[in-house]
Amino acid sequence: MRPGELVLGWWRAPHGRAILSNLRFLLLGHPDPLHRKVVWERNLEAIQSLEVSENEGGTVSSSFVQNTLEPGMMRDRFSSTDSTAVYDPRFVLLIDGVTVLVGPPDRLGEVQSSIDSARERRCLDLYGRVVPYRSGG
Repeated sequence: MRPGELVLGWWRAPHGRAILSNLRFLLLGHPDPLHRKVVWERNLEAIQSLEVSENEGGTVSSSFVQNTLEPGMMRDRFSSTDSTAVYDPRFVLLIDGVTVLVGPPDRLGEVQSSIDSARERRCLDLYGRVVPYRSGG
């Protein structure tokens, strides 16, 4: 973590974590803190778009889904076309077009709201005003 950085929320995943801090959003790629590496990150003030969306393809790579499953969920079925699948990745949370979480829309909406609030506070701290998201997608 950076100096002055505080964790505001995190989401457990079998192979790592998603972390929201007062400065950035990170995807970490290993369950053991000693081996954990930042897989993807974005400074909050740099976020241009934030949305929960239907996953148009209906599929997400199995490695990504394994990294975003809730504890106790089965990891061996990923197809949204398989009616016996325990996990159906029909909804995704996108930051600047990058899928950062997969799950039910209500859960993703809560995470989206948390990120939006943290981004607003960060913009106010840096610029004294809220910076709007990019319009048009």
